[in-house]
Amino acid sequence: MFLKRILAAALALFAVTVASKADTLVMVQGYLGNAGSWRLSGVAPALVFDGWADAGHMTLGPAGVLAPPVLADGGKRFYTLDLPTEAPIAEQARLLGLYVAFLEARHKNDRVVLVGHSAGGVAARMYL
Repeated sequence: MFLKRILAAALALFAVTVASKADTLVMVQGYLGNAGSWRLSGVAPALVFDGWADAGHMTLGPAGVLAPPVLADGGKRFYTLDLPTEAPIAEQARLLGLYVAFLEARHKNDRVVLVGHSAGGVAARMYL
């Protein structure tokens, strides 16, 4: 349990440091993870503490990306999303591209930064 807390603190510090270069942050979970991994590990609360708005969770539906309404403040925000973590990395990267395209259209002129944990980082790199 102690090691898990140390890891969560390290991930939170890393995410906050990387996030300083973004307007919109997209957090990509690792293998067998889900969006809750970011919230339960302490990373999402650390971002909120650092002044980031939790813009919510995105998922893919038949009509495309489903996301909460845009926050009114227009400040720094972060999103979590759903990826099929047991799918091939190439498929995860393709789906991640749909989310990124959605966010680029939604938040024009924002710098979008991807933060991935484990295989989520590999999917993000393959997308890029």
